[in-house]
Amino acid sequence: MGNKVLKIIMGVVRSIIILIGLICCLVIIGKSVPEESMMEGMDNYGTYLNIVYNVTLVVGVLCVLAAVIFGIVFFVMNIKKRMGMLIGLVAFVLIALVSFYGLASDEIYPALEKIQDEVVTPKISQFSGGGLIMTYILGGVAIVTILWAEVSKIFK
Repeated sequence: MGNKVLKIIMGVVRSIIILIGLICCLVIIGKSVPEESMMEGMDNYGTYLNIVYNVTLVVGVLCVLAAVIFGIVFFVMNIKKRMGMLIGLVAFVLIALVSFYGLASDEIYPALEKIQDEVVTPKISQFSGGGLIMTYILGGVAIVTILWAEVSKIFK
């Protein structure tokens, strides 16, 4: 019963969104003329463009939320099957934390103090250094993993 009601509600919402988009597009097409400037176009049908933009934005945000929520729910429902991915995610976060806060320095070298009117702060320096260190670590892990896979194939 609940699944059927959800399908009906989603069908109604989808139909309303399509109807709003269709009406706005028809009004925009009906009010536009070939030789109008952008300002004239905004005066004629700018409100409808804003409605279409906002509907698109809301639908996009809802899609992202649905994808994230369903992804998390699916992950939690199958946590035993996803243990390898969870270990990899935790390892990635640990490498990032060690790279950014353990190994990277917030020291600013004199040559970097004035780069084309940009001010290099200690946080920017630490963030840049941490990103480079993390890239080096992950690159090294990738190379070791590739070598391990190839060597282990020889002995199997």
